[in-house]
Amino acid sequence: MNTETKTRLTRQDWIDAGLQALREQGKSGVRIVPLAARLKVTTGSFYHHFKGLDALRDALLVTWEAEQTDSVIEAVSQNGLGPEEQLRQIMLRVFARDETRYDSAFRSWALTDDVVRTAVAQVRAKRHCFLTSLFEAAGFDAATARFRARVFRAYVVGVDPDELRQNSSWRSEVERVLSEILLR
Repeated sequence: MNTETKTRLTRQDWIDAGLQALREQGKSGVRIVPLAARLKVTTGSFYHHFKGLDALRDALLVTWEAEQTDSVIEAVSQNGLGPEEQLRQIMLRVFARDETRYDSAFRSWALTDDVVRTAVAQVRAKRHCFLTSLFEAAGFDAATARFRARVFRAYVVGVDPDELRQNSSWRSEVERVLSEILLR
């Protein structure tokens, strides 16, 4: 008799597996059978939590926005720091926690899916608006603040977090120079 107790997967287990598959394989990795195999369960477990792939896609998008945009904004907003230090904290947090690890996969998926395209645009706009508000609070006029927010986003999303983690002196220098460029 098998005395092993099977642990029932949660909705979040499926979301986590979906995000990991998306990061590793792109949109093609977000399929029910491969995800079930990854989790070592039957597809019935998937349907216990989701009506179909569209529901999983929607959950992946909500989780991505909450964990890699909303939580960053909330964390730096509640710490009572000035705008310059909040910008620095965003940069440090994003790099330390690899907060943009799913961005390129979602941007790629957005090329073929209108729902994902809309969500990616909303996340981009939310990030841009928040960054713009910080640059404005730091004393820049609206047009300059928008431009600096765009440059900041391009840098933070485009840099390889593994490279930054492996070379702390380079990271410190990049952070210093970026702060000088964007805040003066």
